[in-house]
Amino acid sequence: MRTKLMILIASVILPLTLLTACNSGKKNNVEQFEEKAFYSGGLKYETLVKLSINSKGEVTGTVTANEYGMEGEPISFTGTLSNGEINVKFNGEPPIVGTASEWTNIPWRIEERDGKDVLIITFYAMDYETEEWGNSEYEFEEVNEQVN
Repeated sequence: MRTKLMILIASVILPLTLLTACNSGKKNNVEQFEEKAFYSGGLKYETLVKLSINSKGEVTGTVTANEYGMEGEPISFTGTLSNGEINVKFNGEPPIVGTASEWTNIPWRIEERDGKDVLIITFYAMDYETEEWGNSEYEFEEVNEQVN
């Protein structure tokens, strides 16, 4: 009886031990992504930026700009994160985010403020006080939005 019990225990434990030993050196092939969402509400438009950053610094995401009362279509983009800057390329025409704002090729960046991330995107925009055009940094607040 004791021999049968020892054989039963060995037949259960030995395969588990071998399985653990064989898999201990394998790398986890699951890609890790950091997903974030940022929001800004302007005078006529509200804009939601969703982005995912993988461990290699590759960025994908969407920008959805809604004119208040009309829902806009999400426009996708890809990019790379390097030295704290995100270089972005839209897959098509970028959305309109304001009547006096134009997208630039200036890299985006994320800064931490008061424990929350802020996405900063530079637009070529008109200053309504001076009525002059120039580069202007728009700040997008981090929001708890489920990223798809």
